[in-house]
Amino acid sequence: LAECEGRYPVVVNRFGLRDGSGGDGQYKGGDGVVRELMFRKPVQLSLLTERRARAPYGMAGGSDGQMGQNILLKKDGRTLGLGGKISIKLDPGDTLQLLSPGGGGYGAHNESSNGTVGKPAEESIQVTGHGAGGSLTNYEQMQTSA
Repeated sequence: LAECEGRYPVVVNRFGLRDGSGGDGQYKGGDGVVRELMFRKPVQLSLLTERRARAPYGMAGGSDGQMGQNILLKKDGRTLGLGGKISIKLDPGDTLQLLSPGGGGYGAHNESSNGTVGKPAEESIQVTGHGAGGSLTNYEQMQTSA
């Protein structure tokens, strides 16, 4: 983040996961990210983003992820929703919030005998070519140990 602030006339106010933006399902869609940038100088901003008008769809009974959003917080207090593809002049003190979409979920949850939705069914995932590792494996291990 410091490198971004050093190269461009921005202050990174926020950068992190967009909790809950992934669609529900047997396999939950991945969460998007939130980026909030405050501009220190006048700039011409061009955005080329997707999934702002239609949500990333779920498959095989999974639910859709949340749509992305581009929000401009003007220094004068106005809030503007920006489209997915836009070029606009920004003033010093304007803040851009980029909310990337969450992924669609896959598969329906299993139902218990009383008709309520339960935990997802367990399926084995085969890892071929390499041993299990990487950020996904680390994430899964943290989730099961919590």
